[in-house]
Amino acid sequence: MMHRSSLLRLVVLMLAPWLAGCTATNYDFQPLDAQSPSARLATLVRDLTTEQELGDDDALYRLRLLPLTHLHLKVFEESTDRALPVGYTEADIAAYLPLFGLVHGRLDRYSRDRDRYEQHRFSSVLWGLVGSVPSGTADHHRRSA
Repeated sequence: MMHRSSLLRLVVLMLAPWLAGCTATNYDFQPLDAQSPSARLATLVRDLTTEQELGDDDALYRLRLLPLTHLHLKVFEESTDRALPVGYTEADIAAYLPLFGLVHGRLDRYSRDRDRYEQHRFSSVLWGLVGSVPSGTADHHRRSA
């Protein structure tokens, strides 16, 4: 027969991987929230150039993860897809619920002159099996259905 303290330890050990979260970041995006869109983009481009010159990273990013329940990823980088015009890509993606059943986010692409030429807003509920969440106004929409 298992002692109560042994059972508690076993439960804690089994749940620990799902309760332990992690964060990986090389940039704090929060101070930019108060800036105008053009000033914000100029700051991001300047800070990305500085980061690249230092040779540390090719992108500015922040990742927060609680395994299987929460993910938030924010990235700003130079566009690497040769099919796209030279410029920048910014993504902000969040996923929630067990196994990330609710996902929403946006993907913006900017030209080298800092003009936004493409904007995607996307969302999905239960991996697209139930329906989608309205995504507001944008140039392009993609919804899971």
